[in-house]
Amino acid sequence: MTTGSGSCICGAVKISFDDEPMIQGLCHCGNCKKITASAFSTNAVVSESKFKVDGEVKTYTINTTGSGMPATLHFCPTCSCVLWAVSGSNPGYVTIKTGVLDEGGLDAFAPGAEVWVSKRATWYAGVGGECAAFQKMPPGFPGVTDENV
Repeated sequence: MTTGSGSCICGAVKISFDDEPMIQGLCHCGNCKKITASAFSTNAVVSESKFKVDGEVKTYTINTTGSGMPATLHFCPTCSCVLWAVSGSNPGYVTIKTGVLDEGGLDAFAPGAEVWVSKRATWYAGVGGECAAFQKMPPGFPGVTDENV
Protein backbone atom coordinates (compact mmCIF):
# COMPACT_ATOMS: atom_id res chain seq x y z
CA MET A 1 0.00 0.00 0.00
CA THR A 2 1.26 3.46 -0.87
CA THR A 3 0.90 6.34 1.54
CA GLY A 4 1.48 10.02 1.09
CA SER A 5 0.90 13.32 2.82
CA GLY A 6 1.21 16.96 1.96
CA SER A 7 -0.09 20.45 2.55
CA CYS A 8 -0.75 23.79 0.98
CA ILE A 9 1.90 26.52 1.01
CA CYS A 10 0.75 28.08 4.29
CA GLY A 11 0.09 24.72 5.99
CA ALA A 12 -3.56 25.42 6.83
CA VAL A 13 -4.78 22.45 4.77
CA LYS A 14 -3.18 19.03 5.07
CA ILE A 15 -3.92 15.94 2.98
CA SER A 16 -3.03 12.27 3.33
CA PHE A 17 -3.86 9.04 1.56
CA ASP A 18 -3.30 5.33 1.98
CA ASP A 19 -3.91 3.91 -1.48
CA GLU A 20 -2.05 2.72 -4.55
CA PRO A 21 -2.69 5.35 -7.26
CA MET A 22 -4.71 4.07 -10.21
CA ILE A 23 -2.50 6.31 -12.35
CA GLN A 24 0.26 8.80 -11.67
CA GLY A 25 1.71 11.09 -14.24
CA LEU A 26 1.81 14.35 -16.08
CA CYS A 27 -1.19 16.09 -17.62
CA HIS A 28 -0.67 18.57 -20.45
CA CYS A 29 -4.32 19.66 -20.87
CA GLY A 30 -5.06 23.36 -21.00
CA ASN A 31 -6.84 23.38 -17.64
CA CYS A 32 -3.95 21.71 -15.80
CA LYS A 33 -1.51 24.20 -17.30
CA LYS A 34 -3.60 27.09 -16.02
CA ILE A 35 -4.24 25.50 -12.61
CA THR A 36 -0.49 25.10 -12.02
CA ALA A 37 0.69 28.15 -14.01
CA SER A 38 3.16 25.74 -15.58
CA ALA A 39 3.73 23.55 -18.64
CA PHE A 40 1.97 20.55 -17.07
CA SER A 41 0.53 19.20 -13.83
CA THR A 42 1.92 16.25 -11.87
CA ASN A 43 -0.91 14.08 -10.53
CA ALA A 44 -1.75 10.89 -8.67
CA VAL A 45 -5.31 9.53 -8.80
CA VAL A 46 -6.39 7.75 -5.60
CA SER A 47 -9.63 6.43 -4.14
CA GLU A 48 -11.68 9.11 -2.41
CA SER A 49 -12.39 6.67 0.44
CA LYS A 50 -8.63 6.42 1.19
CA PHE A 51 -8.06 10.20 1.07
CA LYS A 52 -8.20 12.46 4.14
CA VAL A 53 -8.27 16.23 4.53
CA ASP A 54 -7.49 18.29 7.62
CA GLY A 55 -8.56 21.91 7.23
CA GLU A 56 -11.18 23.91 5.39
CA VAL A 57 -11.02 24.32 1.62
CA LYS A 58 -12.76 26.34 -1.03
CA THR A 59 -13.80 24.93 -4.38
CA TYR A 60 -14.03 26.10 -7.95
CA THR A 61 -15.74 24.07 -10.66
CA ILE A 62 -14.43 24.00 -14.23
CA ASN A 63 -17.26 23.17 -16.63
CA THR A 64 -15.22 23.00 -19.85
CA THR A 65 -12.96 19.94 -19.73
CA GLY A 66 -11.61 17.36 -22.17
CA SER A 67 -13.99 14.74 -20.81
CA GLY A 68 -16.97 17.04 -21.13
CA MET A 69 -17.68 16.54 -17.41
CA PRO A 70 -17.08 19.22 -14.76
CA ALA A 71 -14.00 19.08 -12.54
CA THR A 72 -13.96 20.66 -9.09
CA LEU A 73 -10.70 22.10 -7.75
CA HIS A 74 -10.10 22.15 -3.99
CA PHE A 75 -7.81 24.87 -2.72
CA CYS A 76 -6.72 26.63 0.46
CA PRO A 77 -8.78 29.77 1.17
CA THR A 78 -5.71 31.47 2.67
CA CYS A 79 -2.87 30.81 0.20
CA SER A 80 -4.97 29.64 -2.82
CA CYS A 81 -2.84 26.53 -3.35
CA VAL A 82 -4.74 23.87 -5.35
CA LEU A 83 -4.29 20.52 -3.59
CA TRP A 84 -6.63 18.20 -5.50
CA ALA A 85 -9.43 17.96 -8.02
CA VAL A 86 -12.49 15.75 -8.38
CA SER A 87 -13.63 15.01 -11.92
CA GLY A 88 -17.23 14.28 -12.83
CA SER A 89 -15.87 11.72 -15.27
CA ASN A 90 -14.09 9.79 -12.51
CA PRO A 91 -16.45 9.54 -9.50
CA GLY A 92 -15.04 8.03 -6.33
CA TYR A 93 -11.49 9.22 -7.03
CA VAL A 94 -9.46 12.35 -6.32
CA THR A 95 -6.64 13.71 -8.45
CA ILE A 96 -3.91 14.90 -6.09
CA LYS A 97 -1.59 17.61 -7.39
CA THR A 98 1.60 15.82 -6.33
CA GLY A 99 3.61 19.02 -6.08
CA VAL A 100 1.90 19.55 -2.70
CA LEU A 101 3.33 16.33 -1.24
CA ASP A 102 5.76 16.57 1.66
CA GLU A 103 9.51 16.76 0.99
CA GLY A 104 10.62 13.66 -0.88
CA GLY A 105 7.03 12.62 -1.58
CA LEU A 106 7.16 13.63 -5.20
CA ASP A 107 10.03 11.19 -5.81
CA ALA A 108 7.78 8.30 -4.73
CA PHE A 109 5.29 9.17 -7.47
CA ALA A 110 7.37 9.19 -10.63
CA PRO A 111 5.16 9.54 -13.70
CA GLY A 112 3.96 6.32 -15.27
CA ALA A 113 2.03 8.14 -17.99
CA GLU A 114 1.72 11.45 -19.77
CA VAL A 115 -1.79 12.40 -20.86
CA TRP A 116 -2.95 15.02 -23.34
CA VAL A 117 0.47 15.01 -25.03
CA SER A 118 -1.37 16.46 -28.05
CA LYS A 119 -1.32 19.70 -26.03
CA ARG A 120 2.23 19.32 -24.69
CA ALA A 121 4.53 22.35 -25.05
CA THR A 122 6.62 21.96 -28.20
CA TRP A 123 9.86 22.64 -26.30
CA TYR A 124 9.26 19.71 -23.89
CA ALA A 125 10.18 16.29 -25.31
CA GLY A 126 8.40 14.34 -22.58
CA VAL A 127 9.53 11.94 -19.90
CA GLY A 128 10.40 9.15 -22.34
CA GLY A 129 11.71 5.77 -21.26
CA GLU A 130 9.00 3.48 -19.92
CA CYS A 131 6.55 6.33 -19.31
CA ALA A 132 3.49 5.77 -21.52
CA ALA A 133 2.30 8.72 -23.60
CA PHE A 134 -1.32 9.27 -24.67
CA GLN A 135 -2.51 11.89 -27.16
CA LYS A 136 -5.53 12.44 -24.90
CA MET A 137 -6.54 10.04 -22.09
CA PRO A 138 -5.57 6.35 -21.79
CA PRO A 139 -8.18 3.86 -23.04
CA GLY A 140 -10.05 2.19 -20.20
CA PHE A 141 -9.54 5.09 -17.79
CA PRO A 142 -12.85 5.79 -15.99
CA GLY A 143 -14.94 8.33 -17.86
CA VAL A 144 -12.96 8.01 -21.09
CA THR A 145 -15.00 8.00 -24.27
CA ASP A 146 -14.00 7.71 -27.94
CA GLU A 147 -13.82 11.52 -28.13
CA ASN A 148 -11.13 11.88 -25.47
CA VAL A 149 -8.88 8.88 -26.24
